[in-house]
Amino acid sequence: MEEMFILDEVKQIVQTLEIKKFSINIMEMRLGVSAIFMIFFYNEKGHTIRTSHYKIEGDEYKAWGANDDYVYELIKTKIDQLIVD
Repeated sequence: MEEMFILDEVKQIVQTLEIKKFSINIMEMRLGVSAIFMIFFYNEKGHTIRTSHYKIEGDEYKAWGANDDYVYELIKTKIDQLIVD
């Protein structure tokens, strides 16, 4: 393993990333209780630029039912909170 060296002062890298698409995978499901999703965010070239997790339970889980469009629309409303570091 390579040796790591500590900087005398912290350096920040600031970049603007544009999210064009997202996909969702179910990571864990407790039938009748909750589901944890992993969300992948992509740029215009289709490269993954961020991932996040989101758990639905309670009323959100009940509202899901058999309509997966509910989850897609829910995630769209949560994107600002999901993309925060």
